[in-house]
Order: sequence, then C-alpha cells, then structure tokens
Amino acid sequence: MDAQFRELERALAARPDLTVWWRDDDISCIRPWHPVLLLRGWRRLRFVCELLAKTKIPALLAVEPRNFPEKGPLILNVVGVSGLPVAVHGLRHENRARVGGKSEFPPEYAGPDQCREILAVFRRLRQYFGDRLLPVFVPPFNSIASPLREMLEESGITISSGNAGGVCN
Repeated sequence: MDAQFRELERALAARPDLTVWWRDDDISCIRPWHPVLLLRGWRRLRFVCELLAKTKIPALLAVEPRNFPEKGPLILNVVGVSGLPVAVHGLRHENRARVGGKSEFPPEYAGPDQCREILAVFRRLRQYFGDRLLPVFVPPFNSIASPLREMLEESGITISSGNAGGVCN
C-alpha cells in the first residue's frame, strides 16, 4: 500500500482540489459468482476507504440498504477502520423507469410511501452507524423524481445526485 499511497500523495500535490465520490457498489463485488471475488471486492473497498481517510480527501461511503443485512458486518468494519461518513444509496437499487433512462424513483415511484420507506431506512441504519450516518440520500442512477426529492429535503435529507433538475435521466 505504501507505493500506491506515495503515488496518490504526488497526485494530490499536483491537484489539491481533488474530490472523490464513491459508492460501495462501485468498487465491491455485489453479485460475485465465487466467494473469493467477494473477498477481493471488500479488500479493494477497505483499501480505497483507508486511502481516502489517510489523505483526508473528502469522501463518503453510500451504502445500499438491500445489501446491509448480509454485508453489514463487512461495511461496519470498513467504516470503523476508515472513519468515513456514510450515506444511504437507494432502497433496492432497481431500475423502475418504464421507458428509457434508469431510475429507482421515477415519478410513479416518488410519493409519500417511498419517502416514509427511505426515512425508515435512515432510522434503522442510524442504529448501526450512529453519527457516521449523514442525512444524505444518494439515488441510484443519479436520478430521482422531483416530488420525492422535495419530500426528502423537507424532512432534512440532502440529495446527492448529478440529477440537479430532479427529472429521470
């Protein structure tokens, strides 16, 4: 890890404005076909999180709640070692958009029921992560319909998404 850490330090010196945004499903094996691949995925995740923490690059780990019961101990270990803050990444990470684009929360799945379900996930995960869990929701596919975005924001949840317009992309 030392050689990779030194390389990152050189990159940071050249670009002090560097920021990183990473989700657990970006770097880990969510559906591995072999247990060894799962282990390698979690080692990569832990390595990246430790590196981000050591270099003090602003980052958070967005966790999929659907995977938490099974992978909770591994995620808790990564968070405990790295100290990174945590956000909620969707509910089931399913594409529910009917036509074109991808979104777990297109307009037909962007009402009070989904808002209540998301807020319940925050309450449940707060029991595990405590203050490390930020009031930040990262919608899968960077897409969330405006009504749900507004309901969550009114409830004190910040939406982290490249979808600033609130429409499904």
